Amino acid sequence: MEQKEQELKKALLSAQEENNEKIILLNLKHLAEFYEENSNFKEALNLFKQFHTHELNFTNRELEEKKKDLLDSIRYAYRIQTAISPPDYLVNDLLPEHFILYMPKDVVSGDFYFVSEFKDKVLFAAVDCTGHGVPGALMSVIGFNGLIQGIQNETINNPGELLSFLDEYVNDVLRQTHDESGVKDSMDLAVCTVDFKKREVMYAGAYNPLYYVKKGELFEIKADKLPIGVNTDGVVDIYTNHTVQLEKGDSIYIFSDGYADQFGGPRNKKFKYNHLKEVLLSVQNKPMKEQGDILRNTLIDWQGDEEQVDDILVMGVGM
Repeated sequence: MEQKEQELKKALLSAQEENNEKIILLNLKHLAEFYEENSNFKEALNLFKQFHTHELNFTNRELEEKKKDLLDSIRYAYRIQTAISPPDYLVNDLLPEHFILYMPKDVVSGDFYFVSEFKDKVLFAAVDCTGHGVPGALMSVIGFNGLIQGIQNETINNPGELLSFLDEYVNDVLRQTHDESGVKDSMDLAVCTVDFKKREVMYAGAYNPLYYVKKGELFEIKADKLPIGVNTDGVVDIYTNHTVQLEKGDSIYIFSDGYADQFGGPRNKKFKYNHLKEVLLSVQNKPMKEQGDILRNTLIDWQGDEEQVDDILVMGVGM
């Protein structure tokens, strides 16, 4: 019995010198069980306590390491998502008077914005992909790639045709015809083209509307209630084009649903779209950048200590 005890103690000491947590745990357990079998309950209880303490510390360290690895991966995903986003110099060049309020719920986002030249015009879009965080970010890469391919397609001439292209693209990539993949993810978005010389805006939307302010009055153009993708019948959706003639000093706004859906205020209610319209009307005498700052601060004040519920994206463009 003494020889067995010495062997177990020696094995435990060796593991402790090597700082091998897994072997330490194993030998603590074996030594505790040895004392328990030989009715030395005091030593057994002491060693079982040491075992559970080491086990808890070991588990916590493992969890911390896995958490670090996960966060490192998400941060790298953020770098990739940022890299494919339109660079500031391009956005500032194409949209001289604008703001982009972009507030991801997590490190990476399911919302994204898109700005590009398009047939002697400027095209911009606010896109809201299913979910947020990593799943939403994966969908955003699919959406961004679809928009890039769409604007490079010479047969596409307007926002409605671009949405139909994107609808077919997402449906094919995710194999959604006949529900082949079982994936029902999609995206809602508003797309605009602007001819700044003529001050003419063309818009098409999948669930997400367009607001425009003309001579101090706010107007809304509703979107088609057709998501991008999820065509189990394989039939591509057709989206409506709307044309708006604006004047110098007018402005247009597109957005995801995150701003209006944010909970807060004295009664912990949603911000809602009518409230958003009121804020937009109240800032019409401000430059675009300042409008974006006011929208951000208004939402932060509304949110208070409440958790952000979704990704937030609002784009404003002035004529």
